[in-house]
Amino acid sequence: MTTIDWIILLLPLVLVLCVAARIRRYTRSVADFLAAGRSAGRYLVSVADGMAAMGLITAIGPFEIFYQAGTAIHWWSQLAAPVGLLIALFGFVIYRFRETRALTMAQFFEIRYSRRLRIFMGMLAFVAGLVNYGIFPIVSARFFVYFCGLPTELTIGEIAIPTVALLMALFLAIALYFVLGGGQLQVMVTDFVQGLICGVLFIVVAAAVLYIFTFDQMFESVSARPAGQSLINPFDAWQVADFNIWYVLIGIFSSVYTYMSWQGNQGYNASALNAHEAKMGRIIGGWRGFAQGLMFTLLGLAAITFMHHPDFAASAAAAQQKLTAIGAGEGEQIVKQMTVPVAISEFLPWGIKGCFALIMLCLMITTDSTYLHSWGSIFVQDVVMPLRKTPLEPKHHLRLLRWTITGVAVFALVFGLVFPQTDYVFMFFNITGAIFLGGSGAVIIGGLYWSRATTAGAWSAMIVGSSLAVTGILLPIFVDGWPLNGTVMMFISMVCAIAVFVVVSLATSRQPFNMQRMLHRGPYKIAEDQTERPLEDRPLANWKRLLLGYDENFTRGDRFLSAALFAWTMTLFGAFVVITIINLISPWSDRAWWRWVVFNNIWLPIVVGVVTTVWFTIGGIRDLRRLLQRLRTQPRDAMDDGTVVADHNADDQPPSGARASQPIRSEEEPTDAPGDLPAPAPSTGL
Repeated sequence: MTTIDWIILLLPLVLVLCVAARIRRYTRSVADFLAAGRSAGRYLVSVADGMAAMGLITAIGPFEIFYQAGTAIHWWSQLAAPVGLLIALFGFVIYRFRETRALTMAQFFEIRYSRRLRIFMGMLAFVAGLVNYGIFPIVSARFFVYFCGLPTELTIGEIAIPTVALLMALFLAIALYFVLGGGQLQVMVTDFVQGLICGVLFIVVAAAVLYIFTFDQMFESVSARPAGQSLINPFDAWQVADFNIWYVLIGIFSSVYTYMSWQGNQGYNASALNAHEAKMGRIIGGWRGFAQGLMFTLLGLAAITFMHHPDFAASAAAAQQKLTAIGAGEGEQIVKQMTVPVAISEFLPWGIKGCFALIMLCLMITTDSTYLHSWGSIFVQDVVMPLRKTPLEPKHHLRLLRWTITGVAVFALVFGLVFPQTDYVFMFFNITGAIFLGGSGAVIIGGLYWSRATTAGAWSAMIVGSSLAVTGILLPIFVDGWPLNGTVMMFISMVCAIAVFVVVSLATSRQPFNMQRMLHRGPYKIAEDQTERPLEDRPLANWKRLLLGYDENFTRGDRFLSAALFAWTMTLFGAFVVITIINLISPWSDRAWWRWVVFNNIWLPIVVGVVTTVWFTIGGIRDLRRLLQRLRTQPRDAMDDGTVVADHNADDQPPSGARASQPIRSEEEPTDAPGDLPAPAPSTGL
């Protein structure tokens, strides 16, 4: 790292720190701290949430996979395209969750099921998330030590302190600064600013890689693999261990089942201005990741080329020497984790190296601040508050949130230093996440969409799902040669949880749940959650609802965005189907597959990435301006703090002629509304 690299790395950080100091003054209530006052527009939410969801550690994870499986695994990942499209177009889960006005997922559990379940789910989510997050800071610190070429130890007096420990403390302190003052509002705005910075740098770094390496060098490196282990030909990659088609298929299933179950970025689930903006944020999110994906694909290809092509043998030897030293000090798994970062540090020139370090710093800060906020908030909102007999005063409530968030940071510092990493990052994520995710998907989806779901069914699903997940952790430790990895055990726990949830709910359901009140529909509508534009009188055709996700809240621009996403996704999926059929009949050569990789994974994302970077920058700045205008004028309700009274939020107003304490449960059936999956078209009589 040269002086210019360090300036590039640190100067934007100072800018973001200034933004954080300025924005915290807009946080004036618990709802502001937990959900940014529910005032964010679609672009602001999409960019900020995308940055928080990525993270430095989530970049290291794909690097591990890419070095083992290349682009071949990406081919089968396209099976998920139609699934992700439908989730986005219909606002699956996110639309109805935003309608509940819950500040956390477990608050919804109390509204829909019971207070005891809220406490149990809150504690389970907190513990699973705490352990899961525990390796984030040390992976980040380790990256910067080896990427920046820092010494592994610093001597203070006669005491030698590991550099990773000092960096972990520094990074966590920075993340706490972004959280403690303004909560989710401060986190979201700073995540957004860092997202704008990275949006440009993604393209800059990608362009630099294309300048350093030729496509011929890349092809010669990725094609030099044994039969059955190809990095570019998915029909010659069946012997790749762990990251294969079964990994992809299980991932597709779990992406639907666990959608919004993981609460690492739970603040964003409630931050949108209304349910429609939350839904549109997910739709436009389908366009957001092209530049980011382009950069990481090129860096993965470049790392393989650098380490294996004879043109770079001398420099690669220096990188291999560093990796050998890492292995001697920290073990083989850390070598796999750091292989791509060390290679990147060797081939990126000055200036560009600082740009990439800045990207990774932003990814680290956005995720750390978001996760600290999430896990600290969940413990207070879903464990402490439901156990209290009296509500907290707002100032005491905010103080408790801040102390708990700080406690999460301290735990992560200690856990990271003592926990030995012996598995891939994503494998660790899958099995630790399954402690909560194993049963929560059934509880969330069933509670939002099925009026017959019961508390007994929810308890059963969580007990079965979580127990099987924990068993999946213990079996490989105590049983030599256990054949199932964490991903497979996660899948088994989810399937069993679904079956138990359905059977027990059907056996214990006595009357339907009042979905209208929970979702604030009909007589329970809340004015501030409605769209700002008048609805169109013209009825929508069923095919538009079914294929494009249109509802009465869609403007002409919304319809264009939805239709464009549908056309783009289905065109690429159609190409996937056609090329797959062709290869089943007459297999392509590695050179033919490489041409497709260059077109689909490099040139196409370059064009789209440039356009979307400009588009999201303009839209996000507009949303940020509107957010600040709303926060200056909108009233705050002290009762809007996550408290649930008699099966509804404490700040809910009763419909005319009803009492505020009236329970939700009744014989009323839910009605179709925007955000629901469309009903079948009526019969024509033919």
